[in-house]
Amino acid sequence: MADINRTTPVVSDNIEKQEPEAQHEELTTSMTGKLLDQDARAGADAEHEMTLWEGLKTHRKAVAWSVIVSATIIMEGYDTTLLGSFNGYPTYREKYGKWVNEESGYQISGPWQVGIGDIQAVGNIIGALANGYFTNKYGHRIVMMVNLVLMTGFVFITFFAPNVEALLVGAFLCAIPWGVFATQGPAYATEVVPLALRGYMTAFVNLCWAIGQLLSAAVLKGLLNNTTQWSYRIP
Repeated sequence: MADINRTTPVVSDNIEKQEPEAQHEELTTSMTGKLLDQDARAGADAEHEMTLWEGLKTHRKAVAWSVIVSATIIMEGYDTTLLGSFNGYPTYREKYGKWVNEESGYQISGPWQVGIGDIQAVGNIIGALANGYFTNKYGHRIVMMVNLVLMTGFVFITFFAPNVEALLVGAFLCAIPWGVFATQGPAYATEVVPLALRGYMTAFVNLCWAIGQLLSAAVLKGLLNNTTQWSYRIP
C-alpha cells in the first residue's frame, strides 16, 4: 500500500505535465490554420485585383504552358474534320469504297461512313475519361507527352490503311489522344492559369479549334485537284 501511495503522485504529475503540452500543440495548430486561411484569402484577393498586364508579367510560364497545351487543340480541330471530308475525294473513294455504277462510280457505303464517325466519338470519350484519371496521377506534362507520342504512332495506321477496316481501327486509336487533347487544354486554362488570365486562355482554346478547322479546309482545298493517292495521304 505504501508503494502504491508513493507512485500515484508521479502518475498525476505526468498527466499534469502532458496537459499543457497538448494544449500548446492544439493552440499552435489552430494558429497555423488561421494563418493559412488568411494567406489564402489574401492570395485570392490579390488574384481578383490583378490586371491582365500584371498577370502576364507575373505568370509568364503559366501562360506559356497554357498556350502550348492549348496548341494541341489546333491539330484536334484539324484531325476531327479531316476523315469525314475525304468522302468527296474520288481517289479516296476508289481506295476504300466499292463500285456502284457508271454515274456514281466508287462510293464508301453509308454504314462505313457513319461507323468511322461514331468510332471517333467513342475514342474521344475514352480519351477524355483517361485524361482525368492520368492527369490527376501523373500531371499535365507527362500525360501530354505520352499522348503526343501515341498520336505520332497511331497516325501511321490511317496513313498506310490498306482497306476501310484498317481505317476504322486507325480512326478509333487516333481519337483517344484527340479526347485527351480536347479536355486537357480547357482544364489547364481553367485550373492552373491565374484567375485574371483564365477568361483569355479559355477563349484561346476555342480559337485553336477554329484555327485547326480552317487549316483543314485550306489543305483539303489545296489538294482537291490532285488525282493521286497523295491527295488524302498528305493531309
